[in-house]
Amino acid sequence: MFKFQRPIYWYFTSAEKTLMRKSDAKLTSENIYKTFLRGTDSRCEIVACYFYTKEMCFETLKTMNGVADLKPEEIPTELKVAARGSILMKNVVCEFLDRAGLSIFAL
Repeated sequence: MFKFQRPIYWYFTSAEKTLMRKSDAKLTSENIYKTFLRGTDSRCEIVACYFYTKEMCFETLKTMNGVADLKPEEIPTELKVAARGSILMKNVVCEFLDRAGLSIFAL
């Protein structure tokens, strides 16, 4: 997990399938970068994915997702954000990172 472009938490699944958190000593950008690349095949283009939420204009999301007939009142309240008369929606974005993208992101 990142906050203000800095790693603050790093969760992972152990070999025993238990959710665990890396120690603060391992929360360096360099360690994250090296760990994600360890054991990857150089032919593999995607080495990581990054999920985040982004507020987007309702009209833009309708266009992007091909749901032109969706009405504002059909959006669940927890997904809406009031913004000066327009409707913003919380949208989950996933970015797939290749080696160069992970380098820019992590380092």
